[in-house]
Amino acid sequence: MNSHKYKRRVNRRNEATKEIFFAAARAINKNHTISLANMAEELGGTRGTIYYYFKTKGDLLYQMQNYVHTQIAKAIEPILQNKNMTALQKLKKVLYTYTLVQLEYYELVRALWTDATLYTQPPKLRMETIRRVHHFNSQIVALITDICKEENLKSVDAKVVARIIFSIPDAICRWYQTGTGKLSAKQIANYLTTSIFWGFFLPDSRPFRSGIH
Repeated sequence: MNSHKYKRRVNRRNEATKEIFFAAARAINKNHTISLANMAEELGGTRGTIYYYFKTKGDLLYQMQNYVHTQIAKAIEPILQNKNMTALQKLKKVLYTYTLVQLEYYELVRALWTDATLYTQPPKLRMETIRRVHHFNSQIVALITDICKEENLKSVDAKVVARIIFSIPDAICRWYQTGTGKLSAKQIANYLTTSIFWGFFLPDSRPFRSGIH
């Protein structure tokens, strides 16, 4: 197959699956249940359209979650691997970027974490959720640990800090997605990052305040 035709085919498939993801998320969030009929109605197609790309509802949810985590990883991994940034700079940039990604894909995130989805997840999806969350948390804990060593901070529990810090963007994004917010996604991410870095690590907040403008 011609390489250009193959790329176009892959791009069309990616766009189609992305459209299904968002339609499925809207259906789940609106009806609080996992129904292919509702998803197809939201998509403006039929269940056959969904089955063309996904074997089962479980496969659809698994691929949706994989898509979200892939977007987060693509945005954050380059920051974590950047050898020209300090641990402090990385953490600030990761928090800002994570918030932006959460805002962009929050409709999918919200659908994946509803009771309807969580209680019907196949074991494969549950285990993958746990694995990815633990992996992300371990990366953040490592960053905070490095900062504490570099700045000689002894009163910070890196695991507790990591859990609390990254629960805040979830809450802010939930508020933002209600439609009551007047700020842009970048403004939200910037204010959130600055607020956390200025206030969270008191009284040992001096190093976290440096470089924040």
